[in-house]
Amino acid sequence: MTSDVPYVVAIAGFAIFLILGALTTASSFVFSTLEWLRPFAWRFLLWGSIGFVVSNALLFALLYRTFTRISVSGVQTPNRNAADVVVDFAVNFGPLIVSALGVVVGSILGMYLARRRVCGAFADDAEASP
Repeated sequence: MTSDVPYVVAIAGFAIFLILGALTTASSFVFSTLEWLRPFAWRFLLWGSIGFVVSNALLFALLYRTFTRISVSGVQTPNRNAADVVVDFAVNFGPLIVSALGVVVGSILGMYLARRRVCGAFADDAEASP
């Protein structure tokens, strides 16, 4: 019951995220009206990408035993238990869920770091002005 379609969809979604993030970051450097977006755009892109890679690495680490026990013949065993169903679900839908979760959590972390940097810069400007 395994297929490679979830990873195709996850990688396509990540490619779209990467392209849109790169365009947003580049446009914040090119257009002066979008200069306020610069600290958010590159952190959003960087930490979202890191979240994608780390979450999928964790998924591979968790499913390593399952991937090493896949039979070459493709014949499924007649006696399936609940653990087999959970593993099948994780193999089939895990990439979609984990990839999206990794990008979202990484992007939220990037937004938090950017907001902390921007608010800290405004606080420093307020203290410096008489």
